[in-house]
Order: sequence, then C-alpha cells, then structure tokens
Amino acid sequence: MNILKAVRLSLPGRSPCLDSLAAALDRPERNKIDCLNWKDFSYRPQVEFALGYTGSEILIRFFVREDYFKAEKTGSNDNVFEDSCVEFFFSPGGDGVYYNFEF
Repeated sequence: MNILKAVRLSLPGRSPCLDSLAAALDRPERNKIDCLNWKDFSYRPQVEFALGYTGSEILIRFFVREDYFKAEKTGSNDNVFEDSCVEFFFSPGGDGVYYNFEF
C-alpha cells in the first residue's frame, strides 16, 4: 500500500469555479498508478492523478489515457465498476476504516 501526502491548496474565493479547481490540480508533480492487481487482466491504461486539499475539501484530478473505454452506467448509484472507471480510497483516521469513491 502506498501512502500519499496531499498538497494544501489556496483557492480563490469561497466557491471557486471548476476551471480554478482544475488549474490548481494541473501541475507537473502527478502521481502514477502503475501497478497491476489482477494477473488475468493484463490491460493497463495510463493513469496519473493530482491530489490536494483545502480546509474542508479533498480534491483529486485523474488523467487517463486508454485505447477504448466503456461508459454505460448513467444513473445514481449504478455499478460504475462495470464501466471503465477510476477509484479513490482513503482512510482519514488511519484505523483501517476507509472510504471508496468510484468515478
């Protein structure tokens, strides 16, 4: 397991626009996801991400390149893991309790 430290971001205003958020996370020091967890599936898209936080938010921006992708799930709480997706797991307390977000 890798442990990453997020960069504290200073954003303009109380509710910055999406362009400001994207610009804050569009930096050269991206983290690469380059492990392969399943031997039966050798396909590996190129995935990088930038991670940051403010006083009240965690911000993550994924950068993904792949030849083909599947995007069929469109409803709230659909099984997006059946589509092409990225996931973010984090354990804020370091106690083994974690949260998982799939996009």
